[in-house]
Amino acid sequence: MFTKSYQPVLPIRDHRSQLVVVYSYTLLLSCFVTYCFYQFFPLFNAWIGYSPLQYIWYENNPENFQKDFMGEQLGYYKYSFVMWVYPFVYNLTGVDPELIQLVYIFVTTLVYAVSYLWLSKTLIPDAKWYTAIIIVSFILLTRILDCDFSRYGGLAILNEGKMHAAAVSVCICCLVFGLKGKWVYAGLTAGLLSWIYASYGVMCAFVIGCMVLVDLRQFKTKELWIGIISFISLFLVWEIGVLQIGQHNYEILDSKTWVDWVRFGNFHYFPFVIGEANRVFVLEHASKLCPTLTMLLLVISNLRVQKVLGRNYRKWVYGVVGCSFLTVLGLLASLLPFSVSLIQLALPRGVSFMMILCLPIAVDNLLSIITSKNVFLSLLALLVLVSPFVGSYGFPVVGVWIISMAFIFNDDHFLLARKWCGFILLISMIYVSWLVLAKSILVMNAGFVGPFSSYGVFCFILVFFFLYRQNKISSFKAVSLFLIFSFVVFVSGNILLRNNNYYKKSYYIDFKHAQKWANKNTHANSLFMNDPTHSYGWRDYSERSSYGCLREWIHNCIVYEQNAKLFKEGLRRVRLLGIDPEEYLQRSLRAGGKSVSTEYSELFRDVREKYYSLSDDHLQSLAVQEGIDFFIFEKKQLKHDVNLPVAYENDHYLIVSTQFASKVESSIANQ
Repeated sequence: MFTKSYQPVLPIRDHRSQLVVVYSYTLLLSCFVTYCFYQFFPLFNAWIGYSPLQYIWYENNPENFQKDFMGEQLGYYKYSFVMWVYPFVYNLTGVDPELIQLVYIFVTTLVYAVSYLWLSKTLIPDAKWYTAIIIVSFILLTRILDCDFSRYGGLAILNEGKMHAAAVSVCICCLVFGLKGKWVYAGLTAGLLSWIYASYGVMCAFVIGCMVLVDLRQFKTKELWIGIISFISLFLVWEIGVLQIGQHNYEILDSKTWVDWVRFGNFHYFPFVIGEANRVFVLEHASKLCPTLTMLLLVISNLRVQKVLGRNYRKWVYGVVGCSFLTVLGLLASLLPFSVSLIQLALPRGVSFMMILCLPIAVDNLLSIITSKNVFLSLLALLVLVSPFVGSYGFPVVGVWIISMAFIFNDDHFLLARKWCGFILLISMIYVSWLVLAKSILVMNAGFVGPFSSYGVFCFILVFFFLYRQNKISSFKAVSLFLIFSFVVFVSGNILLRNNNYYKKSYYIDFKHAQKWANKNTHANSLFMNDPTHSYGWRDYSERSSYGCLREWIHNCIVYEQNAKLFKEGLRRVRLLGIDPEEYLQRSLRAGGKSVSTEYSELFRDVREKYYSLSDDHLQSLAVQEGIDFFIFEKKQLKHDVNLPVAYENDHYLIVSTQFASKVESSIANQ
């Protein structure tokens, strides 16, 4: 049923001309993706906040943020060595920070793609040239690797210009050194990774440690111990010597209070309490678990896996098992929160490491099936291969199920592999059945090809496959047609659609304009109070202090540093609006955590309602008590006219000044 051998005609390693093609394509694709990111990351900066721009302003002009609620935590990027490049380059050249961010995004995207090519070549040394091109297309044009249960965005964070993108590239290099058994380089790379992103460094070192267990005799070698000492030394120098972790001057919040409040405002650390109890792993995680299971099915059913990996096979297996262990440990730590430090490592991200190790093997399996003699399975494998470019849920489960069943019921294949494939197939079927019973709208997306143009894709596949099978087009033209189609779908379905609707684009453009106005027309030490239910953005283009938002008051101030004093101040600020967040938390706790989503949403709704209902007298009283210079309102949310001096106005936002406004040039800009 399958072709047992997939022998390449022109191996990449033996043909420099093909290497030129692959890396030229990678360079052009990185440029294209960076251009697409540039269309919306300034809006991302303005609305979401905590961008590299804010870090530059905080490092250069800390006096501007003396009144800011988050205080010293605004400089949290100092914990990543690679982020030091932003203030360094800005101070050295004086160029626009957005340009620095754009160049950073391009460089990290390119390095990420090249490092992944290196990993792919290590895992599949005999791959054809177009295998490399397809893999690069996957990692840059799809969200195939975005299976992080902690919801850090997977590899989508390439577009933010932060430390995560650089960390992923270094992590991939570290995994390659581990697979090759170069323990000294692996230790040094893991140590460097801890300087970029400490939790990634620890997790990657653990995975490398699992690879070492393949041969316990390695512990007798000098190279391994040099690698271990190198990692530990670099880690300690950075964490204790440079950052002085643990040497804080604030009161630490007790563990129980931390767990209760972080779980209540959870976004990353507690995967099982995102949403209602009966929706856990239905709405939030269908897009994570389904691709993980289908990836594993494609990897296990790959007949070439042991032959392709050769002597790296056992290390690869131990690495995948190590990633799985980290993921399960992280999920258990969130269910049984016995250690705050363990929770803060966000170990469920281990599944992202596993997907990084598995994707080349899965693609190799699909290509081997496409070139097999079974026409039905070839057509199905081609559909599965194209689907991630159309939808956003990885390889479709229905197609992968059929491929897996063909593998399981073929007696010529290894019995152990068939058993494991059957076990994961059963789990996948049970889970998707649960989605059906839960009436999840994600079933179609996870089960076939996603929400965009499914019938058009199927028709394209039929025509493409017919021409290829009838030898009407060459392999080069077939691959070119495949890539052109993928580009069209990606641009129309993911880039243009996202840009046109990205966070209510006109709102965020106006919000960015308001920030720029504040930067040019207000005193440097001015304090602004924005809608508390808005996101964190304000400081990035205004370079002005923020009174804070609801999530900063009850979540961000403790999620990383457990600052008890700042947390109490945050609770006080919520209560100034006449709302006690403790009541919402306690209702959630009395319900056993089953109403986290409902109570948290109600808290946000009530805070917004209260803010936009504040009378002029209440606003002035709040300004006097807290020293607020300006209030920012979203105009359509206002419940009544605000009779305070208008400092700035555009289509969507209104900024009014108080008696504490130090310096304002009133400017009504209808844009």
